[in-house]
Amino acid sequence: MGCVPFTSRVADVERLVWLPADVVATDVKLPNIEKTTTNINDSEYIVDSDNSSIEITPQYCYANRLECSAVFKIIDKMKTDELLLVADSALYSHIASVILYSGNNVDTLVTAVMNDDTGLINSLKTKTVVLGKVPEPLKVREENAQIVARKKQKEFTDALAQGEYDTAILALQRWKRAGLTQEEYYDKKILILMYQNAIDEALRIMQLQSSAYASSFGAYAYLLKGDVNSAEKLLSDDTRLAGTFDYAVYTAIIKGYQHNQKIPDITASQKLGVSILPANQLLLLYAQEAFVLGEEEKAKHIMKLYQIDYIPSQRELLVAYNLGYPVDSHSNTVTYRMLKALTGDSYRSNFVNTIHEYNNLSLFAILEIVRNRPLMSDEEWQQMMIVAEKGSYVWLDVQFTITKLAEIVRDVNPSRTLQYIEAVASDNGKIESHVAALHAINAYLKTGNFIEAYDRCKSLKQLPYTLEHQWYTYYIYSAIMLGKTNEALSLLESSQIVTWDTVLYNLFKVNIQLQKIVAFKTAESNVLLTIAQNIDALISGLHDDAIRQYYSKYKYLFDKLIDYAISFAMSRGNQRDALRYAELHKMIEGIALFDENSRYKNIYHSLVSKNFPITEFQKNIPRQVAILYISKNEDDIFTWIITKTYIQPVRLQNTYKQLYAIIHEYYNDVGLLQQVYDKEAMITDIMKPVIKELSGYTTIIVIPDAYTESIPYEIIKYNNSDTAIAFMPSLMTAIDETPPVYPIACINVNNPKKALIESALKQSDFTYTYNAITN
Repeated sequence: MGCVPFTSRVADVERLVWLPADVVATDVKLPNIEKTTTNINDSEYIVDSDNSSIEITPQYCYANRLECSAVFKIIDKMKTDELLLVADSALYSHIASVILYSGNNVDTLVTAVMNDDTGLINSLKTKTVVLGKVPEPLKVREENAQIVARKKQKEFTDALAQGEYDTAILALQRWKRAGLTQEEYYDKKILILMYQNAIDEALRIMQLQSSAYASSFGAYAYLLKGDVNSAEKLLSDDTRLAGTFDYAVYTAIIKGYQHNQKIPDITASQKLGVSILPANQLLLLYAQEAFVLGEEEKAKHIMKLYQIDYIPSQRELLVAYNLGYPVDSHSNTVTYRMLKALTGDSYRSNFVNTIHEYNNLSLFAILEIVRNRPLMSDEEWQQMMIVAEKGSYVWLDVQFTITKLAEIVRDVNPSRTLQYIEAVASDNGKIESHVAALHAINAYLKTGNFIEAYDRCKSLKQLPYTLEHQWYTYYIYSAIMLGKTNEALSLLESSQIVTWDTVLYNLFKVNIQLQKIVAFKTAESNVLLTIAQNIDALISGLHDDAIRQYYSKYKYLFDKLIDYAISFAMSRGNQRDALRYAELHKMIEGIALFDENSRYKNIYHSLVSKNFPITEFQKNIPRQVAILYISKNEDDIFTWIITKTYIQPVRLQNTYKQLYAIIHEYYNDVGLLQQVYDKEAMITDIMKPVIKELSGYTTIIVIPDAYTESIPYEIIKYNNSDTAIAFMPSLMTAIDETPPVYPIACINVNNPKKALIESALKQSDFTYTYNAITN
């Protein structure tokens, strides 16, 4: 008879044990019954006869087995996977009997089996399961084991590829019992743990292994954790990695985190070298690290070399996807199912459950939701943040998703970057990572919180080389906006920005010069003219892609310069240039927000080339029509009344903040259906100088900017007769096309429900006008 024991493999044990054919093995000691044993010495057991002429070689060591009559195993606390392992063993082992029993009468059960006493077995009230078969020759047993090994290997590989890691672990354990060597087993267990994001547990196993595979994955794991020092130490201590592609990638990444150099390039020829981990797996790690370090072009270059010719983890699939790699061919994976579940409208009602379902990938799930719905409600956003802050994440993925999310929301709702960082990358409000800290600073700059941005910049030290560039730009930006002119100038010179971004250098330099003039309050006219010329040269020298990039990042600095250019031209009586700069401001904002709209680009090019035929346009304005061009400039409101014969500037000094507060209250009262006569009177009072200039016109075309479009122009009583009001987006639109003013929707100014009508129309795509229609 043969049997299957249930001992585990023990590292570095090569002993082979055969027990006599009439001995049974039990899981409890039975001192009153001879020929039973539980002392099997933690050895590797091999199914074989006691024929010493048969040579035992390592390839036959395909399971934990020993030669004996029977094995008794209690099943009261046996888990399902243990039962499956027993069943597996029964398929290919040299078994006569495997007895699974329940209860405490094992002595009687063993006696009955040893004496072949069927009656005694039947009289027992314990539940038993007997697995057994006729013993087979050694060759057949070996073939059976190989069949099982191949089956379990396929189950493992399939589960690993699909991202079903719990299934993969179970298959791996069963594959081990079918002949997987101990080193192979631990290498594959390390792989699964890494793919499950259980990096600390994987590192514990790696430290017990001596393979080059474990060593390479150790460096990989430390970099995922953001522990660059440990990765560097491992590479210096383990010479086996020297000369491999693994070593080249790891050392390049480590250098990228140093203070004195960029992340070195990785070339296609290097990829062809010897590697321990799959070469493309290493490439993806490099691309992700490069992206996080601000080297987007290097990341793009690497992704052109990257291809999935290995089994990637689900987080790797999502990293590749977010770096532009198509994953449609991986439709049987957890990643693909998650991405599909987060597209369209169906997920909206239960998106939190979807995030929970893919908890190991929840950061990427949140990122995908934000990509699909960047304008989601605050309530939905807060629900996601509650889920996010409860998770435990891979350090590199946190930095990566912060960077990606900041790209999406920076021009829509930059404060959400701060909320995301607080949820996933801060410890009691403290942000340890330089990457996260810089994105937080950028969000502060975007939201106009220059004090917080400045303080955060001042606290950062010894950043990686590429990130230090970003730090300098944010530091200088915040210092300028806070009026710290001398500090900004000192930072500008020490940063050496002039060597790597002359446009940005000039933008900072001109702002600092302008700020110094403002601080002194007096300046020679030629100095003022030089500043204006420098501003014009700076803006005119940018093509539309560059203006989008720089304005998106440094909006407040450009606003300051353009406001000065407008003010300077206006003060010198050059209303044509003042209006041209105001129109340029509109086009720059349009290019930054709507990059797919070529109309903004075309007008921008015309304006920078000084193609601004306003005199010809004036000739086409009807006599009773006036154009009200209105723009915010610091706390002033600049207006121009453009008619057939003249351009009249009107400057409302120190009025914008006051007017904005009144307008806010006005719309709040309208929403609550309350009387707004007092607010209307206050708005009219502020606008009196403008109203005076418009009093003789029956049709007014309003061209506001983004800051003044919320003024309720329709409530203003311009004169005692009927006045029609129409709106246009820009003066250049009128100059290019000179469209007639045909009202699409007309609101009676005297209509008591005019505010509700106006509110509805503002939310629609209709063009609308106002008229004072009397009954």
